[in-house]
Amino acid sequence: MGQDTVLLGGLGFLLAAGIGWFLLEKLQNSKLPVRTKRLGTYALVGAIIVVAIYVIDWHSSNYKAAYETSSISIPFNRIML
Repeated sequence: MGQDTVLLGGLGFLLAAGIGWFLLEKLQNSKLPVRTKRLGTYALVGAIIVVAIYVIDWHSSNYKAAYETSSISIPFNRIML
């Protein structure tokens, strides 16, 4: 399971999105000024976007590293398209 970065990254993203949703609900139900709520919402949505980018980058770098070290190599000219 340690090599399954899609599963772990997906679970991490869902956890971050759930926490973000919870914080957004708390923020919208608070008695803060409208401008503060709006900026807080932008910050939380931005944080979720950053988490998604990080998860995709983490998965792709692990995939590339595993692909480069794999013992299976197919010459390009032998691939039938």
